[in-house]
Amino acid sequence: MKKIILIKNLLIVLTFISCGKKLEPIKSHHPQDDLNQEIVDDYAQELFDKAYDEYDDGEFESAKSKLNKAILIEKNTVLYNKLGTIQLAEKEYSKAIRTFQKGRKIDDKYWPNYINEARALLALEKYVDAEKILKLLQSDTDSEYWVAYANFYLAIRYFNDENQCALALDFLEKSETLKSDNDLNEIYTKIENQLRNYCGQQRI
Repeated sequence: MKKIILIKNLLIVLTFISCGKKLEPIKSHHPQDDLNQEIVDDYAQELFDKAYDEYDDGEFESAKSKLNKAILIEKNTVLYNKLGTIQLAEKEYSKAIRTFQKGRKIDDKYWPNYINEARALLALEKYVDAEKILKLLQSDTDSEYWVAYANFYLAIRYFNDENQCALALDFLEKSETLKSDNDLNEIYTKIENQLRNYCGQQRI
């Protein structure tokens, strides 16, 4: 049976890679539910804001330079998460993992670092390690939103790892509340349809 994998593509289209297909959700996540971390230093915040805009414009090197300057001023988990997100976009997965780990060490309640570290691990096909990070997030948070977010990536984890449809669909159903997030609804629905269509075909 041909192996199918969910990988990232900003437009969420099916892409054929080597022996199978890959599809994955958006490149960056910025939900603020149940997050209260802030950048304290004004200049570090200014650098972060400029880096944020440069990241959106694809100016990665300049954005990273500003974030590294901001980190010298203030070692803040938000700054590390943004730096790691850029490294993810550049497919520097191992470097991104180390950056997210630094962010988690500073503040282990900033949930985007967990999600993004798991994304990097999934990109490296380190499925067990990704699952450990996602379940650690779930055990440490009371946020239904972030538990659902982790379940969404657990669905991808099990589908990517030998197309384990039963487990993937189970975790997908546990993340259905993400449909109420306007920023995620379209992407979630497209991935849900692709996963259900493939897994349904396997039962015929």
